[in-house]
Amino acid sequence: VPSKDFPAIVQTFDHLGAQLDLSIEHERVTLSLRSLSNAQKSAPALQLITQMLGESLLTDDALKKVKKALKDRIASASRDDDKLAEDLVRKLLAPNSPYSVPLYGTNEGLTAITRTDVEQFHQRFYTASQAQITLVGALTLAQTKAISLQISNALPVMPMGGTPPPPMPVQTADGTDLTRHEERPLTQTHLKLAQRSVSRQHPDYAALYVANLIFGGTPSSRLMSELREKRGLVYNVHAENSNWATAGVMTISLQVSPSLSQATLALTRSMFSDYLRDGPTQQELDQIKIRLANSRALQSASNGQILARLEAINQHDLPLDLDYTVQQIQRLTLKQVHEAMKRHLSADRWRVATVGATVVQQPLPEPPLAPSGTSLPSLCRAEAAM
Repeated sequence: VPSKDFPAIVQTFDHLGAQLDLSIEHERVTLSLRSLSNAQKSAPALQLITQMLGESLLTDDALKKVKKALKDRIASASRDDDKLAEDLVRKLLAPNSPYSVPLYGTNEGLTAITRTDVEQFHQRFYTASQAQITLVGALTLAQTKAISLQISNALPVMPMGGTPPPPMPVQTADGTDLTRHEERPLTQTHLKLAQRSVSRQHPDYAALYVANLIFGGTPSSRLMSELREKRGLVYNVHAENSNWATAGVMTISLQVSPSLSQATLALTRSMFSDYLRDGPTQQELDQIKIRLANSRALQSASNGQILARLEAINQHDLPLDLDYTVQQIQRLTLKQVHEAMKRHLSADRWRVATVGATVVQQPLPEPPLAPSGTSLPSLCRAEAAM
C-alpha cells in the first residue's frame, strides 16, 4: 500500500475501529475485515483493504522482513508436536502434491523467492475471476453490490487469453508407505490416523459427516466412551472431516502414554473395523440428528458465524441455505449412512503418523468392571469435588 508499512496499516485499522484477519490454507487465502457500520469509519477501512488487495507494492526490504517472519513461523511449527504429526500424515496421504509441503513452505523455498515471483503470483492468482467476496452486515443490496465491485475492480485483470489456474491436484498416495514416526523425548505420543474421504460437494458427504461424529466427533462418541470413559487412556480424542479442494480427509487425533501407543492404535483400528462392518445404531443416528438440530441456532447467532457458513457455501458451491447440511442429515436413514461408509471408507487404508518416544510397549489394561446394575465412575474431577 503506498506510503504505508504493515505496522502503519494495523494502526490505521485500529483508529477506525476495524479488525483485519488473515488466514492461510494450502489452496486459498482468506482476508477478513470487520468494521463499524458507520460510513465515516467503514469507508476508509474498506478503501485501505481494497488497496492492499489490488496493489502489489512490495519493497526488497519488506520482502526480507516477511521471509524472516515466515521462517520464524516454520521454526515455531517444527516445535509443535501435534502440528508435526499433521504434516507427517499429509505427506503419507498426498506425497506428490502441494499438501505434502508445510503450510508456510520450507526455509530453502523462502530463500529462493524473489520480489518478481511475488508480484507475478499476485497478478496470476489475485484476480477478480479468482476472488470470492462474502459480506454480512447492515447493508442494502445496492451497498453490497457497490462494495463487491469496488474490491473486484481493484484486483488485477487476467491477461487476454489467459486461463484461471486449476484447483490443486490431490493425487492418490503412492507406494505402500502407510506409517511414519518422528522420534521425540515426550511424555505423551501424538497419534494421527487419516484416510481419504469425499469432497464437500459429494452426495455422500452428509452421511460420512454423521458417521464421523458418531465414531469420534462428539464427547459421547464411541472413541471417547472406550478410550477415555472406560479405560482412561486419553484425555481427549477427536475425529474430524477436513475439506481439501478436490477431496476430503477423515482424521483421528489423540495423545496417549508412549508405552501404550501401539496397543491404543490397534484398539482404535479394531473399533473402526467393527464400526465399518456393522454401522451405527439407530439410537446413535437419532441422537446426532437431535444434537445438530438443537445446535443450529447457536451456530448462526453472530455475523461472524453466518459469514463463516456463507464462506463455506461460496467456496464449495453449495445451495444458498445456511441449514442445507443439517436438513440433509435429518433425512438420512441408517442404511444410507452405512452404505456410504462402505463405499468410501476402509479399515485398511489408514495412514498413521506418530510423534513421541520409542519405549517398550505394554498391553492395554482391562477396563474396570462395574457391578451389575451400576455404571462406571465418572473421570471428571469437578464432579468428585461437588
